[in-house]
Amino acid sequence: MTNNNRDGGGFLAGVLMGVLAGAAAAVFLNEETREKARKKINQAISSGEDEVTRLKREIVRLRTDLKEKTARKLEKASKKLSS
Repeated sequence: MTNNNRDGGGFLAGVLMGVLAGAAAAVFLNEETREKARKKINQAISSGEDEVTRLKREIVRLRTDLKEKTARKLEKASKKLSS
């Protein structure tokens, strides 16, 4: 006797994916819904670009701070060695 339980899980997953795909297609057939989705996507892209710019500025600031701190520590260590 064979166990066919694993075949039922695949079938159920296929049915569920089909239902989800159908629901998504029905939602995006509506022009208003598509326009809302486009606006959200564009908003996410633009805020993502702003975030990347902010992060770049932060990295430059941190790099400058690190250079300054390193220079101060190096100068301090150099003074200790020369004393």
